[in-house]
Amino acid sequence: MPLHETKNDLDQGYVLVTTLIFISTAALIAGSYLVLSANDARVSRMAIDQQKAAIAAEAGLDYGMIKLKELLNSYQLSPSVAPSALQAQIDSIPAPDPAGEYAYQTPQGLSAFKISVESPLQSGVITNGTVAQGLNGQLQLFSVTCGAINQNSGMSAVRKQLVQGFGLYLIRYAVFYEDDLELHPGSNMDIFGRIHCNSDAYLGGDLRIRDAMTTVGRIYHQRKNDASRNGEAKIDDDVPALVSMKQGSDWIDSNYGNWMIEALTRWDGNVLSDVHGTKELNPPINPSSNPHEIIEQALSTNDPAYFPDTEAEKFANKAALVLRVDSNGVFSATDFFTNNVTPSFTNAALSISGVDGDGDPIYAKDAQKEYLMVTNGVFDVKQTDFHDHREFSQMAPIDIYVDELLSSFPEIYDGTYANDEGKGIVYVTREDPDGSGAGVMPCVRIRNGRDIVAPDGLTIASDLPVYVEGDYNVVATKPALVAGDAVTFLSKNWQDAPSDDYNKNTRTPVNTEYNTVVMTGNTETLWGQYNGGVENAMRLLEDWSGVTVTYRGSIVVLWYSEIADSVWDWADYYDSAIRNWGYDPIYATQNPPGMTLLVGMEEVVWARTTWVDEGW
Repeated sequence: MPLHETKNDLDQGYVLVTTLIFISTAALIAGSYLVLSANDARVSRMAIDQQKAAIAAEAGLDYGMIKLKELLNSYQLSPSVAPSALQAQIDSIPAPDPAGEYAYQTPQGLSAFKISVESPLQSGVITNGTVAQGLNGQLQLFSVTCGAINQNSGMSAVRKQLVQGFGLYLIRYAVFYEDDLELHPGSNMDIFGRIHCNSDAYLGGDLRIRDAMTTVGRIYHQRKNDASRNGEAKIDDDVPALVSMKQGSDWIDSNYGNWMIEALTRWDGNVLSDVHGTKELNPPINPSSNPHEIIEQALSTNDPAYFPDTEAEKFANKAALVLRVDSNGVFSATDFFTNNVTPSFTNAALSISGVDGDGDPIYAKDAQKEYLMVTNGVFDVKQTDFHDHREFSQMAPIDIYVDELLSSFPEIYDGTYANDEGKGIVYVTREDPDGSGAGVMPCVRIRNGRDIVAPDGLTIASDLPVYVEGDYNVVATKPALVAGDAVTFLSKNWQDAPSDDYNKNTRTPVNTEYNTVVMTGNTETLWGQYNGGVENAMRLLEDWSGVTVTYRGSIVVLWYSEIADSVWDWADYYDSAIRNWGYDPIYATQNPPGMTLLVGMEEVVWARTTWVDEGW
């Protein structure tokens, strides 16, 4: 150190050195923070890319599920389709389009999307899932796998879903509803058999559900039209024992705070709604089609509304026999192959036993309350005394006499037509005789149907309102279906003559039995206007008080009525019957001819997987 430097100079030197050391250290620390910050940003970008890859892979999985469901709607789990042919159809499904910078490719640039058949088609009791578990149907397992990769960062994800496709007939359910289901019987009503609804369910009254219930929407113990609560609905648990939907002052429904868990524990899994992941069940028609189209007339291929899947499901296209009456009252008949078979059918002439006070005819009936004829015939289009006071309308029926129909044209059921050629299916329609909305409503009326001699059953369908008059299918019961815009039961004591009287007391029924599946429509419940619910899905027009309607079948309500669309009002045109209703167990395993199939799909296992695990 030079002798001339002072202590102050030394202190300043130390300060300078210290400052330099601090600056160097700070620079090192700052550099480290910058490196760490860059690393954090890179890690964050990688994490975000990974999340986006997972989202893209799951979006591709959803796409695959949609495409598989579309294929199942066409395939309908048919045993006639060979597994190799099915897989070939599946392989023709294209991979989804790239999602931005994410491609559905492997790191090697190959397709990372596949749908595979995982099991052979099986028939019998479905053991997996929720809505179809325990029912007879067809079942097949599939897998959908999708991988997505960021083509810039290389981040990727692979997802896999094992699903079961199943097919089962609508009638495996005692009650099946497409829209909101309402059940508020005024007196005790037991429903045996499963219930499914593709929307919300509103329960109440003295209702006892003796089997499982599933809804895609919510379940309420209240009325839809005014939110009031009445009665105390009960549902079976697994014992089985009826368990109330009321607990103390609480109502146990979808408004209950712990509904998801409470429903599972209270009814042992027999009651499932939206929060339990219940899946929608649909007929295999085009998604844009209204289910009402199932009963509508066939369309030509050049019609803008023509959809092959929907047309294939129409009874008009399935039927071995199509009966038609034009606006001039001219009758014609064609078979499945469009052959003219009109000469096989004659016009009925009924035997008259007297007249009423207005001079209208009273028709003769035998001891079983079936119509007697002067001239035997299959059809009649001349009745003008038939009124429906719910519809405020004079009706123009094409009356079909089932006994004469089956004896005059046994080809319907005798093997002339194969099952895929409409065996056992009759489609009936009539054009409006006085023009649309002019006051007379065309309809179909089924008479003399006590004994359906067709051994494999009979289906009668129409795009019009259908009336079933008298005992139906009560001799050695066969699988039967009646389908129409709306379905009304007329007792075996019915006569047209007093039907024009607004006073319901002039229409006096007697105990009558109906054994058939009913596929029908209802009206929509609005605030302050109840649609009558399931308990009035089959309409009545007589003073049934104290008289019994015995019904065995399955109730299928897929649409709102488009023709017979007047609102329900019990006070004016009918009185309630004693309802002896029940699900007919033959429909757990048998089907009426041409019965609509439901096609469903449920997730069984979802998994994260890898390129290596998938052999990619």
